[in-house]
Formats: sequence, structure tokens, C-alpha cells
Amino acid sequence: MVLLTYALALSNYAHSILAALPSYEPSPGSTSKPHLTQEDERRAAAGLARAVDLLCQASGVAQWTADNVCGKLDGAKKAIGRLGKSKWPVEAGEDAYRGLAM
Repeated sequence: MVLLTYALALSNYAHSILAALPSYEPSPGSTSKPHLTQEDERRAAAGLARAVDLLCQASGVAQWTADNVCGKLDGAKKAIGRLGKSKWPVEAGEDAYRGLAM
């Protein structure tokens, strides 16, 4: 679960970087294009590069977890069972991590 939290934290951090970038789209109802200075363009390029890097890291963590960790947990999951307090969450499955890695 720690690796899942780490992958989601990286993804959320990338989203916060993208949300802070200047907008390329005009406001609704406006006919003029937004004016971006060279500094805004440079900041946007750096922010996009950082966000892509973070998303790639999140994807790598999820893929590594699916390949190396989930297979080792299958034996423990079957031994404990899926009833009562020992029920395993869906997020702990290999398919969930592979989906996050895409």
C-alpha cells in the first residue's frame, strides 16, 4: 500500500504543477487570445517537463510493483482468505497496479 500511495502522490504532484501553469485557452466568451510572455512560455515548458517526469516515475513505480511485489503477495492472500477482517482491497491487486502504470 505504501507504493500505491507513493505512485498516487507523484501523480497528484504532477497535477498540481499543471494546474499552476498559465492558461493557453481564452476565457469563455472572450474572442482574444491569451498573451504569453517568453517567461510564461519558459515556465510552462519547465512545468510540463517536470509533470511528465513525475508521471513517468509514478508509472514506473506502479509497473515495478505489479511485476515484483504483487506476485509475492498472492500466496499470502490465498492463505489468509478474503473473508472478514482479512479481506484484501481491490487496489492491492496486480491488475490495479498495471492499470496505473499505463
